[in-house]
Amino acid sequence: MEMNVFAIIIAAIVAMAVGGFWYSPAGFGKPWMKLVGMKMSDMKDMQKKDMGLMYFKGFLVQVVVATVLAWFIAKTGRPTIGAGLHIAFMAWLGFVATNSFGGVLWEKRPIALWLLNNAYNLVIFLVMGLILAWWM
Repeated sequence: MEMNVFAIIIAAIVAMAVGGFWYSPAGFGKPWMKLVGMKMSDMKDMQKKDMGLMYFKGFLVQVVVATVLAWFIAKTGRPTIGAGLHIAFMAWLGFVATNSFGGVLWEKRPIALWLLNNAYNLVIFLVMGLILAWWM
């Protein structure tokens, strides 16, 4: 079973769009900034500098995530929406949620930050799984 490059690109774009809303002031941007110790002025300074490059790098990261997730889904040989969602959830749980919990354990980051970031990761993994399975 082949991976659909178009679906991978769309999944990455959707992940970026969800992230753009998730971390915006209309979404969870204000609590996120408080949890990481940022001020609105810090965000404005970042936007003035190299935001385009940061978005490009973020997009490349999402392309890698979508590609690996597409590979997992393709390897099952049954790219149904249910399978896509199940594989996405298991990949999130087994690799992202557990691994990122080290920030809470060892870096003493607030669990609220872990929850906020991992809820976002869960949403994008599920959306990617749905998109990738739909177009395989």
